[in-house]
Amino acid sequence: MLGIVLAFIGFTFADTPYENYKARSSDRWTIANWFETKRQVRLMDQWLSRHRKSKNIMDLDLSFSYLSDETKTKNFDTSTANTSTDYYGGNFAFYLYFIGVEAEYYEDVDESENRHYAGSAHIRLLGTSNQTTRISIFYGKEFIENMNLVWHPTFYGARLTVYITNFLGIEGTYQKYIEEDTDLDYVGNGDKKDFSVFVDIYFLRLFAKWVDENREYKNQLDQTQEEDHKGFEAGLRFYF
Repeated sequence: MLGIVLAFIGFTFADTPYENYKARSSDRWTIANWFETKRQVRLMDQWLSRHRKSKNIMDLDLSFSYLSDETKTKNFDTSTANTSTDYYGGNFAFYLYFIGVEAEYYEDVDESENRHYAGSAHIRLLGTSNQTTRISIFYGKEFIENMNLVWHPTFYGARLTVYITNFLGIEGTYQKYIEEDTDLDYVGNGDKKDFSVFVDIYFLRLFAKWVDENREYKNQLDQTQEEDHKGFEAGLRFYF
């Protein structure tokens, strides 16, 4: 009888304590597992929405805006200057599925020779239209022209749009200029950041944007001129 009991105990506890732990823990429900499951479901939903046949085959939108810019310049001789400039401008965007092109134009309200315009190619990595939460990357060319210099830098960057509610959202863009020469043989580089809040009313968007742009030019004597642009932009965007 004792032999039978010992054999039963040996059979029951044949696994090591670690193997028993693994068996028990594999059936354990935890809050961390619940969050991980929800995360995986969200990723699957995003993948499905990205690859499903969507009615949003084409996106076309057009914006008009007014930009007030405050510039602090540190010149080659280390002197400084502060200027205020107002611009009016606009942006055009056309997307087919997840590939798009955009163009923008801004001109000084008082001096038409002070202007800049740009064109860029975009790839939408997440999101099914320009009126959804989305992530996109871009690459393009900008033309900055004024009475002091002409600079045509190449740039690249990324944009994130997040809807907080069905009509309220935020958007942020980062743009990096690649080093290129100006018409005066200065070497220019810099970057631009913007953050906006918007409200969508059907096919119309009202937006307010904060812009921070930094440019740096270096002459042949290795002297540097720095421009710090900070501005506020407000406008309308129409979606067709």
